[in-house]
Amino acid sequence: LHIKQADLRSTGRMIQTNGYVNWANSHPDLQVQIKGSGLSASDLDALWPVGLSPVSRAWVTQNLNDGTIQHARARIRMKPEYALLERFPDDAIDARFDFTGLTIDYKSGNPPLKDVAGHVTLNANALFAQIDKANLLEQTIINDGQVEIADLLAENPHIGITLNANTKDDDIFHILALPDIDVADALNIEAGGIRGNAIIEGGIGF
Repeated sequence: LHIKQADLRSTGRMIQTNGYVNWANSHPDLQVQIKGSGLSASDLDALWPVGLSPVSRAWVTQNLNDGTIQHARARIRMKPEYALLERFPDDAIDARFDFTGLTIDYKSGNPPLKDVAGHVTLNANALFAQIDKANLLEQTIINDGQVEIADLLAENPHIGITLNANTKDDDIFHILALPDIDVADALNIEAGGIRGNAIIEGGIGF
């Protein structure tokens, strides 16, 4: 089956796709390219095939919510021999999403990043998010940040975060009390005990 081009348009959404599927063998030989604009984060669940790189798919569809995907592109490449591999080659998926107003739930138990503007790139095994602007907690504004998951297939994937942010007042305490930082008690800082502004530059991995 060869698809020269297919266009889907509705209520401001646009999706274009082309590619081919060869079912001559028990496992398909497939290559698909997709472009889209005006999409919502929830559209990713419908667009991403369930059986294709399921761990990557699960992280993206479960942890990226709300917002608008202004532009999206993806190239999906599957070869019959991939069915015998424990993990797909990186280039089985090459995708990028440019977004605004997104919510990223990067780790359970930590406050999400909200109203995120930036882009996500991912392959079959790893994800990188460039954050141009985001809100954290009540009074923390991230001006530049990166989120990297180098191995989405790991049982407990390592998440690396670097950021530059401005924060103030009680948000400073809540950041110092986050489970993966947890220095508020050691510094003898209590909720309501900080007033003022702070600039955060640094990184954390967990």
